[in-house]
Amino acid sequence: MCARWIVYHGLALNVTTDLTPFQHIVPCGIKSRGVGSIKQILQKASSGRELNDAELMDIAYESLIKEFAEFFQLSLEPSPDFDFSEEARN
Repeated sequence: MCARWIVYHGLALNVTTDLTPFQHIVPCGIKSRGVGSIKQILQKASSGRELNDAELMDIAYESLIKEFAEFFQLSLEPSPDFDFSEEARN
């Protein structure tokens, strides 16, 4: 989307997503690649070891915030109202 010469772009991370529906998508027009997930990549890197979905979500969240803050030279602090614990997700 573009408004008043400002371009807006979103970000999506497939962490534990079922990728079956994405088999029919050519991401960014790159035919030799498919859509992947962080879980899929980490399982491959860990020789197929099963990974806990809640732990993967925590790792992805913390890594994204850290890298975003470093790239944009920001200091980000979590909101005191935000609870990312296992209990809060159930």
